[in-house]
Formats: sequence, C-alpha cells, structure tokens
Amino acid sequence: YLKAPFAFLPTEAALLFFPQYPPSNILKSYKPVILGTSGSQYGVEGCLSVKGKWGDVKRPRKVTVEAFDRNGKKFKVVARDFFARAVCHENDHLDGILYVEKANNLRDDA
Repeated sequence: YLKAPFAFLPTEAALLFFPQYPPSNILKSYKPVILGTSGSQYGVEGCLSVKGKWGDVKRPRKVTVEAFDRNGKKFKVVARDFFARAVCHENDHLDGILYVEKANNLRDDA
C-alpha cells in the first residue's frame, strides 16, 4: 500500500495489493479519508522510509475509509486487522508521520 506523497505523485492516491484476496485484489483510491475507527491491535511494523528498523505500533482494529476511484466515484471501504493497520500506516505518511514516531521497542534488523 503506497500513498502518493510518499511515492512522489502529484495527488493523494493509494494503491493496495493483497494477493490473498483475488480476483479484486487491487484497491486504487484517491483522496482517502479515515471516517472512523474502532478497537485496537498491537503489531510489528517496518517501512521502506526507515530501512532496517522495526517497532511495535498500536493501531485500530477496524477502520472505515472514504475515497474516490479513478473515475471520480466516491466509495467506502471497511478495513479490519492487517488491512486496517496498512491503511493507517499509509495515511500517516500523508500527514508526514512515520511509524517510528509511534513505535515502542524500536529495533534494528538482525
């Protein structure tokens, strides 16, 4: 899942690929906004922006996102578990936040 500002594209866009959910395993969204969250989960995160580091981050277990598809049609997605973690991680990029700012137990690759 990549957010456009992170990928140096001129719009707020996201592309998410989950191979375990074919055939519609690619979600393209533009101007994504988190509408609501619930629950919580802790998990290990890493990032291409901070190579060689890992940390434990608390995220919502469920996230509702509203966005536009490539044709400008608005849609909503409910993300749960790892999908919710990925959505929140990438939305943080849009706000200029890296996971290391939220992580506990930050560590280096072995």
